[in-house]
Amino acid sequence: MVEVIVAAVLFAVASAGIFATISYTNRSIESNTRVRASVFSKKILDQLNREVSAATWNTGGLSVGNHNVAADPDFTGCTASYVVSNVSSTRKVVLTVDCP
Repeated sequence: MVEVIVAAVLFAVASAGIFATISYTNRSIESNTRVRASVFSKKILDQLNREVSAATWNTGGLSVGNHNVAADPDFTGCTASYVVSNVSSTRKVVLTVDCP
């Protein structure tokens, strides 16, 4: 009878360790995905910042409307799009990035 109780306790401890490891691994993968999406977002916004110019205000990447971002080999599988709208005399950019 004591052997059964000891075996059950050992099984419970081992199971808890396995579940904790799986949970930690999933959080790590999710964190990595968020970091990739953040870096990709920064790269896109930096590019848009460099495009701020009176010459391309209505024709370039900051023209009002929906824009899709070209695929980037550094961020395989990530997609991005953004919407530019007028707010007073400035432009508002809403960027959406999806990284699997």
